Formats: sequence, structure tokens, C-alpha cells
Amino acid sequence: MDLLDYAGVGEATVNALSKYGVQQVSDLLTIFPKAYKDTRTITPIKDLNLGSAALVEGRVSHINCQQFGKKFLRFVVTDDTGSCTMVLFRFYPNQITMLNSAETVRCYGKVDLSSNTQMVHPEWSIVKNGKSTIQQKISAVYRLTKVSDRVISNIVLKVLQSNEVENLLPQQYLKKYNVLSYTDALYIIHALANTLEEKYLYKARYSIKFEEMVAYKLAEESVKNDSIKTNSPSLSVNGNDLQKFKEKFPYKLTVAQDKAIAEILEDIKSSNTMIRLLQGDVGAGKTIVATMALYACVTSGYQAAIMAPTEILAEQHLGFLTGFFAEIGIEVVPLLGKLTAKQTRTSLEKIKTLKNCLVVGTHAIFQERVEYNNLGLVVIDEQHRFGVEQRLALMQKGSGSDFQAPHQLIISATPIPRTLAMTLYGNLKLSILDELPPNRKPITTTILNRAKKLNLVAKLKQAIESKEQVYWVCPLVEESEELGSLQDVKTLHQELSQELGAEKVGLVYGSMKSKEKVQVMSDFKAGVYDILVATTVIEVGVDVPNASIMIIDNAERLGISQLHQLRGRVGRGSKESYCILLYGDKISEVGKKRLSLIRESQDGFYLAEKDLEIRGAGDVLGKEQSGLSTFATFDINEYYDNFEKVAELAQDVRVNYPQIADKLIKKWFDKNISFVDV
Repeated sequence: MDLLDYAGVGEATVNALSKYGVQQVSDLLTIFPKAYKDTRTITPIKDLNLGSAALVEGRVSHINCQQFGKKFLRFVVTDDTGSCTMVLFRFYPNQITMLNSAETVRCYGKVDLSSNTQMVHPEWSIVKNGKSTIQQKISAVYRLTKVSDRVISNIVLKVLQSNEVENLLPQQYLKKYNVLSYTDALYIIHALANTLEEKYLYKARYSIKFEEMVAYKLAEESVKNDSIKTNSPSLSVNGNDLQKFKEKFPYKLTVAQDKAIAEILEDIKSSNTMIRLLQGDVGAGKTIVATMALYACVTSGYQAAIMAPTEILAEQHLGFLTGFFAEIGIEVVPLLGKLTAKQTRTSLEKIKTLKNCLVVGTHAIFQERVEYNNLGLVVIDEQHRFGVEQRLALMQKGSGSDFQAPHQLIISATPIPRTLAMTLYGNLKLSILDELPPNRKPITTTILNRAKKLNLVAKLKQAIESKEQVYWVCPLVEESEELGSLQDVKTLHQELSQELGAEKVGLVYGSMKSKEKVQVMSDFKAGVYDILVATTVIEVGVDVPNASIMIIDNAERLGISQLHQLRGRVGRGSKESYCILLYGDKISEVGKKRLSLIRESQDGFYLAEKDLEIRGAGDVLGKEQSGLSTFATFDINEYYDNFEKVAELAQDVRVNYPQIADKLIKKWFDKNISFVDV
């Protein structure tokens, strides 16, 4: 069944789910709840505990509503043991009418204390004939924007009850590795088994993660085997021509860059398919190394393609590469979201017919409708947004009567600890850029309490008068009651516009239309704006040489790799550059440690190792913060922690149950190739 076939799901819900990578019903199964709501028991009001969530039921009285100025709706719920005040700041007029006609209500929320016991913004419903829409059970809380928890739970339940979900791992392996079957684990995770025992939840989550880890190991081996079986074009370039092309770059290449280029050129001379991972610190010149590989491909008479994770970065690549390749008569063909239908058709026709061109785009370059004439090399920029399913699909994008697969150069956004890199990408060859170009200046990093924000804004006025450009990065797009202490870009944009002038402050965030994002970034680079207020959409690869100040708000909420990436957006020109890390009062000890490490060091490889020490293998900081994970359920540290068991089981399954091995790969990684443009 399609998502739209389920009750409560319309186009708006489908669009909202797509932002979380949910393209089909099966994807919902591995969206784990963020929390659980326990409404099994009605708590007497006298037994309520401050700060704890509880379900209460009682008579309604003292309904008080203010609809002008600061709006609120307040009412009192009383049972045989006491009273509790309910306060709502967002409500509809018909809810007042409902309360006025109600005798009994049921409310669920966190207990607060002002002058008396209260709940702020509880979930509530009227009780009729002993029944309420707040049922006495355990419910999953997913916290997906614009998607109802109830809708998700209902879909998951119907899918599991349909018996369409297959348990793939044989019973003997479940016993040997002490894991649950796929369906049993899902019932517990999605609160359909009506239990909240921690040991069962942990085992259920681990069971799902373990299956995906095994599938990943099998998929990696499949990519490796495919690359051994397939042939690729033999690409070579004249040494003198290569040297002339190198001289176009604005600085002399580092020893590490020259070494990486030599390794890549040696690989692509062979008809064996290259799959190489290029690792380098922020600003180490990875794009220039990739450009040399692209040059070798197109001058050998083949097509080349480079895929960026976001429209902003793809647009930047387009401008950079066009400048280099136009001079040597190689056409650079864009495949971007901002193109009109006619422009897209033109690009698709060129890709289908031109012998040697350079294609630049996002994930669109791998869609089925894109037919390559002569594809020799693909560069995948920013590995953590590009999973194994994309690499599997790439093997099918070759051409020619004897089917030649393209060589693959995969660029890692952030340094990965070597131990993790070898575990996660063990079948990839590795090139490392461990030195920065000579023109990169160190960035002065400062840690500052958010209480000093007004002083910072005053200093920004002086900075922009001196023609400095500033990034101010926030964790949220708009205000959130749940995360009330965190800064959002929309509020900050308004504040800075009032303080500094609206014409000086730009705004960019992930859910804006691609054209708008690209336009704002272009305007900032051109100096139209002095300050750019942004989410972490600018984390990867964005290059504005005149930007010299990076402010990261609520920096304690981000992981080390993200902080290091964001800091790397400045210090790209000749100016002294600065990074200010703003932190809130609720910062944890781990948060303090992270910020101190960022202040102390600008060595991405050192920071990656320290990050691993702080978190420990298996400590899930979250894939959004690690910046490294492309997986549905697990973190790379967990993979590292479980690698021996995963590799052992993958080998057993491959040898004894080859059909199950194929099914596992298809289940976890053979999906519609789709990316969230964050």
C-alpha cells in the first residue's frame, strides 16, 4: 500500500514525512520514537510529582479565557483528592465552547508549580460515558514536525498486522546473537506491546540496528564484488597538460594534494573500477584534488559527474568548475532544482549525446531518467550524505556495449578516525589530505555565554562598518515551546534587522525553496548582505572568502564535527578570522568538553579521535550531530563496537543463505534514491 492509502494521510503529511527520508510505508517502521507517553494509569491529583508527566481526570470548573493581548485559556480540574490548573496559550474558540459544556475531562502533561499545582499545555479531551480520546495505554512520541504521532502509530500497527513484514534472519541466529525477530522488536519499539521496560526496549532497538548493520556489511561486500567483476574506462592524461592545468589554481598544491592526485590517476589508468575515499580536513583542498580527477576523465574523452549533497554546494561547484573547464572547451552541464522544465530537458539531452562533458548536480544526477552516453568517473562530494544504496545504484550508471561502470571518488566531509574509517569503509582505498594550503590562516576561537549576546551585537556593528562579513548559525528555524531556550533563525533575523538594518541581514534555512537559498547565498558572496543568519545548511563546503566571523548559537547542542565544519566556513580569505561559540546556561559537562576542544585545536583528525573518546563507541550522539551516518537506525560508533559479530553473521548468511543475504540488502538499501536538501 502507498502512504496515501492510510487514514489521516494526505499530500501535506506525505511531504512532511519526505523531509525525514520517509518515501514509502516501510521507511516508517525504522523511525524510532523519541519518547513514550504512559497514560495507563489515572493519577490522583494529590499524588502528582513536580516535573513528572501524569494523567489526571476530573470535573471542569473556573474556565477563564483572555483572547486579546497575551492570550490564554485556563481551567481547573478537580478530583476527589485535589485540584490542578490547566493553562493553554494556544487554543481555538470552539475549545472554549467544548469546555463550557463538559462535565469531566482527562488531561496529560508535565506537572508544574507556580502558586498552585498546574500543567502548561497539557493534552486534554472530554470524557463521555467513561471514554476519552486519550486512551489508557502506552503511546509512542515521534516529534516529527507536521505529522501526528497517532497517524504514525496507526500505520505501523496496520503494516505489522498485515503480515507483509518478513522476518529474514533465521531462528538459530536470533538465539546465537540474543536478538529479537524484526516484527517482535518493532512491536516493542513502537509501543504496540504495551510495555515500557527498559531492558525490552534496549533489546528491541538493538535487534533492529543489528539487522541493518549486517545488511550494511553484506551491501559493502556486494559493492566490492561488483567493482571486481565490472570493467571501467582506462583514463590517462598527458603530464604536460596536467601541469598546465595545475597552474590555473590560485596556490601551489600541498604535498598531500599531489600525493592524493597521483594515487587517483594511477587507479583510473586501470580498467579495474576505482572506489576511493578522499579524506581531508576542512579547507584542505579536497575539491581541487577532485577537479584534477575530473580533468583527467574528460580529457580522456569520457563524461564525468560530480554530485553535491545540497543545491547550495552544487551551485558553488558549478561556478567553480565552469571557470576552469570552459577555457579548455569542455561543457559543464547543470542538473539542478532551480532549472526550468525546458532547461532540464536540454541538460538531459546533452548528457545523453555529448561524448565528454562534466555534469554537476545533486542526487538528481542518479535518477533513472538520466542516461549517460560515456560516463567514466563520478565524484561524490560529502560521503556522509551518500549511502551504500547510492553506490550500489552507481554501478548501474555505466555505458557501452561491454558495460563499463564509472570509477568512483568519494569525498568525506569531515575527518573520520582511522579505526572507524577502516571498519566502515574497509573495501575502499583511502587517500588522506593531512595538511592545509599555505594561504589558510588560523581561526581565533572564543567561547561566550549567551547572556553576553547584546554586547556581541554591539561589536558586530563595528565589524560590518569595517567591511567584515558574518555568519550567525542557529539550531532552530522557528520558535519552539519544547526547546524554548534555543535560538531560532527567524526571531534572530528580525532582531538583527531592527538593530542593524534589514538590508544588511540575509536569512537562509533548509526548508526554503532551492532557488531562494541559492539566491541568498549568491547575494551574501557578492556582498549584498553583511550578516547571514542561517541554520546548519551552510555547514558543508560553502565558500565565501570575505566572510571572517562565524557565530554559532547554542553551540553546546552540536557535535564536534559539525562545529569544526561550521568554523571552516571562515578563514578562507586573507583576513584574520574569528569563531564565537555561544552557549546556554544548561550546558552539560560533555558540552563544555566539546567546546573546549574546538577552542584548543583546529586539527580535524585530532578532533575526530577526541570526539570518539568522549562519546565512546556505541554512545549514540545522533547521526545529525556526528555528521557521518547515512543509516536508518545505527551510528558508526555502534557499527565499530559490534563489527566482529556483524562480520561473522554476514559471512554465515552469505555462505549458507545467499537468498536471504540478497533480501537483506534489498530491504535496507535498495530504495528510491532520495536526499533531504538540508
